[in-house]
Amino acid sequence: MNSRFLFSCRLCLALAAVVAVTPQLTQAREVTRLSGSYQVVEKSNAGPNTTVRLQIQLTNLGSARVSIQRIALRDFSHPTHDGVRPSALTIPAGGTAGSIQEFTVPRVEYEGWQSGNRPTIVLELSTASGRRTTEVLRLTRVSDRKGN
Repeated sequence: MNSRFLFSCRLCLALAAVVAVTPQLTQAREVTRLSGSYQVVEKSNAGPNTTVRLQIQLTNLGSARVSIQRIALRDFSHPTHDGVRPSALTIPAGGTAGSIQEFTVPRVEYEGWQSGNRPTIVLELSTASGRRTTEVLRLTRVSDRKGN
């Protein structure tokens, strides 16, 4: 009887471990891997701020499609709430998608981009299974023809 009881306990522990680990393995498979670049399409100065229109190109390096719900431009030293923009981009696995977004940033921040600082965007996205998450992404600059 004792050996049967021990066997049952071990079996229950093994099943509990499988049940506990399975959701984590599923989520690990869905880890998004995005990269992005930007190009300044247009800019205008207004006082201490610069309004920029950015062509943002995102590449999905993951194995599942992702849908971008919102894009926010963030410089964590000057966070603002007006930098959040709705988005409806869907990027297939291994694919790319682009969007033009307009943001107003402190002129000092924009000048930092000119000297090599990289803008940071925060993406609110959902995975193919419907899981919602956010991802912080530093954009790489693509040279533009206007010299902006």
